[in-house]
Amino acid sequence: VLCQDLIIGEKQTGLTEWLLANPVQRRAYVLAKLCASLVAAILLLIVLPGAAAYGVLSLGAGSPLPLLPFLEGMGILALHSLFYLTLTLMLGTFFGSRSAILGIPLGILLTGMFFSGILKPLLYVSPWLLPQFAEAVAGGVPVPAGLLWPPLLATGLWCVIFTFVALIKFERSEF
Repeated sequence: VLCQDLIIGEKQTGLTEWLLANPVQRRAYVLAKLCASLVAAILLLIVLPGAAAYGVLSLGAGSPLPLLPFLEGMGILALHSLFYLTLTLMLGTFFGSRSAILGIPLGILLTGMFFSGILKPLLYVSPWLLPQFAEAVAGGVPVPAGLLWPPLLATGLWCVIFTFVALIKFERSEF
């Protein structure tokens, strides 16, 4: 929701056309959008709530929780957020409608939440299990490496694919 307007809003107002009339590379434009949004999303969605949760949980436990597992769990959540951020960025290069840019990632998220029992093979090539793994890792619960690594690697690969597709599509777009 926070990133649905990354590219489409500027395309609709004409700002993208104006910027690209200047000596700005199209790749730089897309990557700048991704980097700026990534910093804001990670800070606002992962770091600040994670720090607050760490403090509250440590107070509740009476002593500080082990920091490294908690940070590893937050890293898994950051990758989960990066998946949806790069997906939204890519969709912004394809569609001119906010409803598609918002609906497709939301549909993917809800499909994973409600139908993951039916779609078990997709669990290993999607980010759907990452929130549960993040919770387990942050809590110090051992997760078998055979279960953890496939979704982590697949999600990272999806992020790279979405970014490259966004770059290629934006390079070929007419404004």
